[in-house]
Amino acid sequence: MIADLDALLAQLATLRDRPSGTRRITIGDHAADSVRMPRIGDCLHQWPAVTLEIPVDAGLTDSVANQFDAGIRLGEQVDRDRIAVPVSPRMRCAAMATPDDLAGRTLPVVPHANGPLK
Repeated sequence: MIADLDALLAQLATLRDRPSGTRRITIGDHAADSVRMPRIGDCLHQWPAVTLEIPVDAGLTDSVANQFDAGIRLGEQVDRDRIAVPVSPRMRCAAMATPDDLAGRTLPVVPHANGPLK
């Protein structure tokens, strides 16, 4: 029986380096387009025994409370009590408008976080 147990443990040890099962990852809209979609095929090819469940959420789903394995967020949206590692290069954002869009408006020095220019 001990030899059988040792053989079974040896078989299990070979699986340790091959991820498998379902992994749940919550992700925001922007990250889904810029991070997830370009890399999803590579992940599935590299780990065929892994099933990914990746709902796209415009809100900030609590990954711990909702039992997600991970969450992908923009840097400023990461809770302070979470461990964060970069999953993509830093990205720059720019605000753009046509002259017609800006006609009759005062140009802001700092973009408004609460919506469009008024």
